[in-house]
Amino acid sequence: MKNVPLSKLMHEYAIEWERSFDEYYSVNAKKANRHFFNAYALYDEIESRGAEGRSAIVELLKHPHIRVRVMTAVRAIDLVPELAVPVLEAPETRVYPWESINAKSALRDWRGKESNK
Repeated sequence: MKNVPLSKLMHEYAIEWERSFDEYYSVNAKKANRHFFNAYALYDEIESRGAEGRSAIVELLKHPHIRVRVMTAVRAIDLVPELAVPVLEAPETRVYPWESINAKSALRDWRGKESNK
């Protein structure tokens, strides 16, 4: 994946999250998990790109699709908490059950780590 342009990685990352949730809500756990793991691998590759990757993550936090924003924020909360926390606390996050669970869990874990510092 090292030779893949960052813009393509970002696009594929968003598609994998959308597909993951579509499959989850269609009760196809096997396919949902495959897209989930693909999205995680793509995030790892994006993050590994240094400052350019960090900028891409910031852009993904502004993605028009709530699922992409939330799941990016879940992963990016330690990297850019000042941007990830507002995404996870946003009112629209609570509309979708799976996104809400992920947001609440990430915030709880992050706040627990922060209080132990």
